[in-house]
Amino acid sequence: MYQQSIKPPPPTLFILLLLLFGGTTTCLFAAPAEVLVVSKEGLRLDLALTTPKDVKEVELRFYSSRNRPISKKTDVAERHPQRQNKLADEAKRDHEIWYPVVDLAIEPGLDGIAEFETTTPFDCIVNAPYWMVPRRGGSMVEISSGQLEYWENSIRIDAPSPELKTFYLRKRLAMATPRQERSFNLLSGQWSGRVELYAVRASGKEFLGEAHVESSGKEAGHESPNGDLNRANLLGALRDSFEFTMRCQNQNPNSPSYGGLQLFYDLEAKTYRCSYWMWGWGPSVRFLLEVSGQEAFSREREKLQTVAREIGECSLRHLWFEPGTPFDQIALSRYLGGKTLPHGFQGAITFADSLFLAGWAWLPLYERFGEKRYLDLTRQLVLASDEVMDGFEVIPHSYYVDSRDWTPQTIDECGFGMEGYAEAYRTTRDPLFRTVGQRFLKQHIDLFEQPNGGWARRYNRLTGEFTYKTSHARGQGWAMEGLLAAYRLMSTAKNLERCRNMADNFVEHQREGGYWTFEYDQPVSEAGISEKGTALWSWLLYQTYNYTKDAKYLDSARKALNWCLENRYAGPDEEARGSIIGTTNQSAVFYRPWFQVSCSYTTAFFGLALLEELKLQEGRDKP
Repeated sequence: MYQQSIKPPPPTLFILLLLLFGGTTTCLFAAPAEVLVVSKEGLRLDLALTTPKDVKEVELRFYSSRNRPISKKTDVAERHPQRQNKLADEAKRDHEIWYPVVDLAIEPGLDGIAEFETTTPFDCIVNAPYWMVPRRGGSMVEISSGQLEYWENSIRIDAPSPELKTFYLRKRLAMATPRQERSFNLLSGQWSGRVELYAVRASGKEFLGEAHVESSGKEAGHESPNGDLNRANLLGALRDSFEFTMRCQNQNPNSPSYGGLQLFYDLEAKTYRCSYWMWGWGPSVRFLLEVSGQEAFSREREKLQTVAREIGECSLRHLWFEPGTPFDQIALSRYLGGKTLPHGFQGAITFADSLFLAGWAWLPLYERFGEKRYLDLTRQLVLASDEVMDGFEVIPHSYYVDSRDWTPQTIDECGFGMEGYAEAYRTTRDPLFRTVGQRFLKQHIDLFEQPNGGWARRYNRLTGEFTYKTSHARGQGWAMEGLLAAYRLMSTAKNLERCRNMADNFVEHQREGGYWTFEYDQPVSEAGISEKGTALWSWLLYQTYNYTKDAKYLDSARKALNWCLENRYAGPDEEARGSIIGTTNQSAVFYRPWFQVSCSYTTAFFGLALLEELKLQEGRDKP
């Protein structure tokens, strides 16, 4: 247990300090003995306060070390290969977003205080996308406890933005007696920072004392991970993976995304990020459900299934309601940020994303727990997609619910919407799902399929222009998932041939270490290693092997799994352990390029690939 208190110095030290520094020392130690005692035990911070008898109210301030410094939208990573150009671009940005971190459990009256280096008022938006109400800010912006998020928070300010010099949590307490004890819950056992105590008087606030708390985490980290495919190592990696996934869950009961997942963990800012990217939760749900069936984790089974159900329930709270349109009761895919948007964000419906979520989360939850609402909503989604296909050569990527318009482009990643049709048909054998799925596949095949087996990256329906690049590891992986789902839905030789063609292209471009770069035809120094793509392709190639029994796909899948195993994070940051850190131009997809970031769906696909390897070793499908 860590403990620190503020006490006056021993008399001999006091005299020495007085001789050295004069009368100022008496002011420094004017507070009575043990004004503030702070101790930390696990996820609890205990405070003991002793104040002068005339103090009837005090103010506590909690400063987390995770806010030194506070990250912001315009940050540019030191390792960015085009750093000087990026710095110049960010200097032209028309807004700034600051990301203060909250790593203390919120309770009523525990408010956030952001102090800016300015005396000029400004307009800002706090914690979009869920709280998109403009407000007036100045030297101080107060964020009520009910509007705070766990971990990443945001303050968006039009340029030029003043500097956010500090952020702290403030709690005021009535002092019925001169001594009071109080406990606060921490979000991390590695919480460190400073606690300050002030007396609140009619004349103002009087500083009484402070205490510094150091991290008590296991700074040495775990043993270095290895890539062995033995059972013990696979089970250990599975445990690390599901524990990381559960740590990503949003535990803030005040948050609209309570129960859902934070999509990222930022190793450099030391915070979980992005709780509003709902489609990405799907693979984590299936991973948690599948790993709960492992006898080795029978003790964790109930918790694993509970978290999976809570994620699913949170996705249902993100349905869009617009009666009389095909968008009614369709799950929002995500909230999209953009500099031209009036509040910085707006909701997006992407039919491919919603179908992906249905296939990975809704239908597995229906199968496991019999919750029919998931099947009913999937049926409604499929019918709506059929209606939308009537109006387009191919469904555009996204419909923005605020501006009520479609994006001009469709991208290769939309192919993964086939997951929803395939799983709905497998679960029910209702021919509706197969018929609409065939139509969805044909639209995409006709436009996107390329001679090398890959898919064009992008199609613009307004200009008719294509981006033909087929080397984006993650994007092509999503298209490959769609092809595998199409084979499950319609087990034709042609669909299997398509799977082989795309898989062959990626096997050919796999690097010796087992990974793919972000663009497989670019060097690591320019593109970075695609940790998302490598984990995804490992699972995809296990599936391809299952359908073809061709050993080259199993060999490639195992090489990718070996890389993932070797590159699990095992450093001093306990929150990141079990994840795979990525450093690319899309480290956190739409922000934080070239920073060190891990992704929850990367961990899910890594976990699903681990489960595939275990199945092979257990003899259920021997190579």
